[in-house]
Amino acid sequence: MPTAKVHRISAAAPDDVRGIEDAIIGGRIDPDGIVAIFGKTEGNGCVNDFTRGYATQSR
Repeated sequence: MPTAKVHRISAAAPDDVRGIEDAIIGGRIDPDGIVAIFGKTEGNGCVNDFTRGYATQSR
């Protein structure tokens, strides 16, 4: 039976991907097993929420 794992990784800014990058490099997360990434920025989520763009453009 498949197992789902959830990792909570802090970020210093909406475009900060160092946490997941470090977890992959350190072997704590297998990138081949990633099926989804959910990110929540500090924005309000409304139409004028410019922080979504930061998260979307991050690689």
